[in-house]
Amino acid sequence: MECAASGVDVSVLAVLNGKDVMLGVIDVGTDEVESPETVAARIRQALPYVEPERLYPCTDCGLVPRPREVARGKMQALTQGRPWSGKSYAEPDRETRQSAPTSFMQ
Repeated sequence: MECAASGVDVSVLAVLNGKDVMLGVIDVGTDEVESPETVAARIRQALPYVEPERLYPCTDCGLVPRPREVARGKMQALTQGRPWSGKSYAEPDRETRQSAPTSFMQ
């Protein structure tokens, strides 16, 4: 479900109860690279409606139209934001927050 850019109310995910859900948490329509905190927040918004073990964060769609460095940064944000959301999908602890990279264009 494309949720990063569309503004879709994630409560619609409730009708998918018991199903695996791919949740778009990366906006592919812009060159702006999301932070891991933004990715984690988007994941946490879906948790009242989808069981964590059935939730698969992903991009809204393909990254082909984006420049390579932007696509790489967005994928890094996705992989770094997922652990921030944790198994319990709680706020990241202070140690994790301090160790998060500040630049995704490395």
